[in-house]
Amino acid sequence: MALGLFADNGYAGTSMDDIAKAVGIRKASLYSHFDGKESIFSVLFDQAAEEYLAFVSQLTKNDEGLEPVQYLESIFKTYIRNCRDNPKMYFRIRCFYYPPEFLKDHIMETAQQADDLFLNRIARIFFDGINCGQIRKQQPQRLALSYYYLIAGLSMSARLYGQKELEEEMSDVLDGFFTGLLLV
Repeated sequence: MALGLFADNGYAGTSMDDIAKAVGIRKASLYSHFDGKESIFSVLFDQAAEEYLAFVSQLTKNDEGLEPVQYLESIFKTYIRNCRDNPKMYFRIRCFYYPPEFLKDHIMETAQQADDLFLNRIARIFFDGINCGQIRKQQPQRLALSYYYLIAGLSMSARLYGQKELEEEMSDVLDGFFTGLLLV
């Protein structure tokens, strides 16, 4: 409940009263479990960050043995679909773009750790695609960064689309991205 409030209203726009009402308890009861809004937010952020890191790790494992381009398409679509109707992803995005000052450094460090893992694994997939002749020779890190920002951009809008519209957007974005990259 509190996570959804923070995702929708941000840290500053969510009060202890709001959280207590959403949970269905009195504010005094809430204080018996948490020191205040900061501690609730911190716990929620750490949980969301841990889950996101596990999601990225699993997403970039390639335990299905897909070819590089198919795998990049799969990662893209799985990531965006995971963002749709997912308050934890909205919360993570809001934390990154509008971090509360008391947790800003921790949020940035945690986000950098996850981004580094994601970018390095994506760069490896581009490297494999270049080496097997599917993708034109370019710097894999630059391709990974471009791909990452495509994901980031569409993920911020995922909640605005219906499922069918989102699927069409994903296909259009991937088609546009891979046009000129593919050798096949």
